[in-house]
Parts: sequence; structure tokens; C-alpha cells
Amino acid sequence: MTESLAGRVAVVTGAARGIGRAIALALSRNGCHIVLHYNASAQDADEVRGLIESHGVRATLVRADLQQTSAAQEIIAAALEAHETVDILVNNAGVFSAKPTMEITPKDWQRVHAINLQSPFLLCQAAARVMLERQGGVMLNIASGGGLSPHPAYETGAHYATAKAALVMLTKRLAQEWAPAIRVNCIAPGIIDSGKTVLPENWKRKVLPHIPLERIGSVEDIAQAAVFLCSDQSAYMTGQIINVDGGILMP
Repeated sequence: MTESLAGRVAVVTGAARGIGRAIALALSRNGCHIVLHYNASAQDADEVRGLIESHGVRATLVRADLQQTSAAQEIIAAALEAHETVDILVNNAGVFSAKPTMEITPKDWQRVHAINLQSPFLLCQAAARVMLERQGGVMLNIASGGGLSPHPAYETGAHYATAKAALVMLTKRLAQEWAPAIRVNCIAPGIIDSGKTVLPENWKRKVLPHIPLERIGSVEDIAQAAVFLCSDQSAYMTGQIINVDGGILMP
């Protein structure tokens, strides 16, 4: 257990499935109380709540549609009502799209940017009101290697890539503005098997040659990095973009 996380309150968005679920469970194993945000996956969220509470910590479920600008305030308000504070914010929720540029509609663009960029900004803003007042807190944004490079292995749509690229710059800007009270860092996952869908074997054969570590990443790979960045083990790190990608974007 990472002792510095014991008793802290962590808000994790999109925590019912995939990477968010793994991060929420990893933080709870290290003693964090979890405010677990979800939208459509109520049954999955309830299952995760049970797993979190089996670690001897509290879990609070919050349902909210991150396309709505009111969602950020609702999530942070629920955290304050249940726990009276917010120590950690993990902006994990996102929506992926590989739609070709000429097929992207204004509605597609707005939806992807609302969830992948606007929502993290509003949540950071809402959480910062608490963290700045108490002069302490950690924020972690989950971006994407597809927001750092147009590498063919990522196969991202332009709307997705630009939203994740902007999230990277948002991380750096907030880290600079809110230091030293709040540390803000970012993970850029590579090709990850989130468990949400079955990855086709022919697709794996196509992307594996691009990965020096010769395997698809797991949600646990991201969760372990998240625990490090949320804990005092990374106390001298802020404004950093950590690639957890098996070496795809190695300089």
C-alpha cells in the first residue's frame, strides 16, 4: 500500500469500466475513498462500488452526463457532501472515435470535445476551488498517445486527436498556474486492451510491430502509473505527460 494515499478522497470519472475502473480499484487498494462517476453503466458501477468497499474504504456513486456543463459541479458537490473534501481528481472519462475527417459532423465534433476536453476543464475548475482553498491537491488527466502524434498505430479521428492534444496543453497550463498548491499531471496511454471490446487478431498483428515491448497494454499498466502520480511518490512532479505506451512514441 502507498501510505500517502490512505484516507484521501479521489474523484474518478468514467470509473465503471475499462481504465477508469482499474484506476478506481487501484486507488482504493491503496486506501483512497472513491467518488465513482458513471453515466450509462449503472450495473457495472454498482459492481465496482462493491469491490472498492471490500478494500475497507468508502465508495460514492455519482451519475452524470459529461456533455452537460452542469455535470462537473454536480460531481464535485456530491464528493463534498459525502466526504467534505476532494484530494485527487482523475479525469479519465472519454469517448473514442476513428471517424474519417470528411465524415465528422458538427455534432460529432461537439460531443467528442465536450466529453474529452470541456468536461475535464470544468472538473479541474470545480475541484480547484476546493484544493486552492486548502492549499493542496492532485489532478491527473488521461489523454492519449493519439493526441501527441499522428502515428498510424493510433488510428484516431481528427476530433478525438485534437481534443486529447488540447488536454495535454491544459495539463501544462493548469500545472503552471496552480503550483505549488496543486500538482497536475497527465498520462498518455498507448494501445490498451480496455476490455470493453474484443480486439481483432488481425488488428493486433498490424499494431504489434510498432510496439517495442511487443504487447498490447493492460488497464493495470495505466492504473499503476496513476497511483504513482496521485501519491506523494511523485511529489516533485507537475506538468508532466507520461507516456504509458510500450515505447511507441519513444524519442
